[in-house]
Amino acid sequence: MSIGRIEDHLKSVAGDSTVVAHYTKAGTFRDLILRDSKLRLSDLTSVNDPREYKKWSFPSFRGNTAEYEQANDYLDEQLRRHSFVLCGTRNREDEVDCYRNGMMWAHYGESHCGVCLLLNAEALATDLSNQVGDEGEVFSESITYSDELPFEVPVDVGSAGIEAGVSEFLRDENNRRFFLLQKHVAWSCENEHRWIVLNHGRKEPYYADLDNALLGVVVGTDFPHNDNITLQRRFPTSGRVMLRRLDYRYMERPIDVPIFWT
Repeated sequence: MSIGRIEDHLKSVAGDSTVVAHYTKAGTFRDLILRDSKLRLSDLTSVNDPREYKKWSFPSFRGNTAEYEQANDYLDEQLRRHSFVLCGTRNREDEVDCYRNGMMWAHYGESHCGVCLLLNAEALATDLSNQVGDEGEVFSESITYSDELPFEVPVDVGSAGIEAGVSEFLRDENNRRFFLLQKHVAWSCENEHRWIVLNHGRKEPYYADLDNALLGVVVGTDFPHNDNITLQRRFPTSGRVMLRRLDYRYMERPIDVPIFWT
């Protein structure tokens, strides 16, 4: 097993590409992700921020007030049910640390028993773009955080009707970013990056192929030892994907170490 550091490995295989960490449970990784070599993008009703998964209300509709509820429901449906997201954690500036975020391990990495996947953001976005084609749009961007997130974004249904008005609203990139790429500053510790697919004619989830995007697999400090052999067989020492374990030592920052369990 290679004893190089993750930072050196990522520089050699990713170059200038953006590296993003995706945390998940050991069982999800073993039984689904490892089996299919794919990651699922789900709609916004599956995220854990109530501002995003709860029904949205748009108080600044312009047009016939009698159409407000219908237009509000339609826009809410288009944004939450037809926007598919995959979330990850990016590095801080000048620091390769996306896989060492203790809060992310606790919340999303099954309390340090799970797995962190290191992904090439551009490669994953390319695969999604190839899947989606002309049927939708793909974004691969970082979340911005703010203390104030007003909902005073006007939606003009006017004489054109609800569907035409909502379609016009969604064609504006700034409007999409406002609802899909902004979160309250309380979430800023996640340092989130998102892959988003917008396809207003689809309700089934997308699955991103990992064959070209996966750069490394880091298991938590309490990852089950009995899953070790499966991982070592899947990711040989000489391969492009580095396999490591995160180790914690008293009063020191976590370090990545090789997996030598037998």
